[in-house]
Amino acid sequence: PQTNGDLSQNQTLALRAIDLATAANCPRVAVTSTSAVYGSPCEPGAMAESHPLQPVNDYGHSKVRMEQAVWARCTRDAKGPSVVILRLSNVIGCDMLGAAARQATTEKPVVLDRFDGSRGAIRSYLGPETLWDALLALASAALPRQSVFNMANGSAGVEMSAILEELQAAGAGVPWVWS
Repeated sequence: PQTNGDLSQNQTLALRAIDLATAANCPRVAVTSTSAVYGSPCEPGAMAESHPLQPVNDYGHSKVRMEQAVWARCTRDAKGPSVVILRLSNVIGCDMLGAAARQATTEKPVVLDRFDGSRGAIRSYLGPETLWDALLALASAALPRQSVFNMANGSAGVEMSAILEELQAAGAGVPWVWS
């Protein structure tokens, strides 16, 4: 996610999507949020949707405000569509690592930090195919009017260095170094 833009657009765009769905008589809208609403560091393993929202950066705060505005709209407008908020982990290729990998050169490689007892940062990821499959399933699922789901592939997470090593093994090497 970019954090240097107008983060209020998260709320504006989500509410606009609900307005358009209402006008088009769509029965359901999926709104994307982020696991950043939970803050950092997250506990190891899967995070329950009921976990307290404690964002630590502007991006996470903007998504909490967006979610609150969406729920307020749903409560106020009983004739509108049902809403599913999807709290996404990192979509592979659309996260900071993907952006850094696309810009990496031998002169300016990706720099990964090491942490105690680990090879590097571990992040939860979501593949685009898994996201698509979930959207298809949610389109026809019997759900309450307001639902929220966390979305990630598994709960163990993936070391960012492992992703870069896999790219190298596949012949699409990305220059990277430890900090």
